[in-house]
Amino acid sequence: MSEFKLYSIISNSCAGYGIHRELYKDECYINPFVGACIYNDEQYVDFLERYSTMKYIDMVECKHTPKFIPLPHPIVDPNHPVCTWGCLDIHWIHESDLQVTMETFKRRLERGIDVEPIMIWSSIEMFQGRVLELIKRFLNLPHKSIFVTNVESDLELKYDDTMHHVIYCPNLVQTTIINLVVDFAHSSPEFFERNIQGLPPPSLGEAQRFA
Repeated sequence: MSEFKLYSIISNSCAGYGIHRELYKDECYINPFVGACIYNDEQYVDFLERYSTMKYIDMVECKHTPKFIPLPHPIVDPNHPVCTWGCLDIHWIHESDLQVTMETFKRRLERGIDVEPIMIWSSIEMFQGRVLELIKRFLNLPHKSIFVTNVESDLELKYDDTMHHVIYCPNLVQTTIINLVVDFAHSSPEFFERNIQGLPPPSLGEAQRFA
């Protein structure tokens, strides 16, 4: 049982998955993006701004050629499914079966549809390069957000620190993002609220828990 209130950790990479596993251990996945990447930065911010309504829209197979595609990489299935969710192109880089992917996405989305989100982004996962205007929009979302950056001047950006936070680390890699956010969660109970009453145990069987 986690010491933290249950949040849906939303990110454009596998960082959200890693943060969920560190904070919630064996709790069911409620982040529908586990196993996915979102390579279009502007789409990602547009999506986050519309999150409260987007979560009620069906995801469908992508019928157009995405503007941005991943570079060849050993962990990326070159034939991975690509889906469209409202304004968002989602690359399921670790998957191969479209139908299974869509069923898994829907199941996880339904589990977390009423759970408060925390949005995660980092300067090294701005896939089209650093765009200050997008960072400012990210730090002005209607939901909590955390921006992890290797640019020290980002600490000077203006935002509501009850809702948003910037973490600076000069030597940033994805595992560092996960560790920094988890450390922040442990040190900031006013941001990551504590689970006073305790989460109920998942009702799913062990084999289904992370499905």
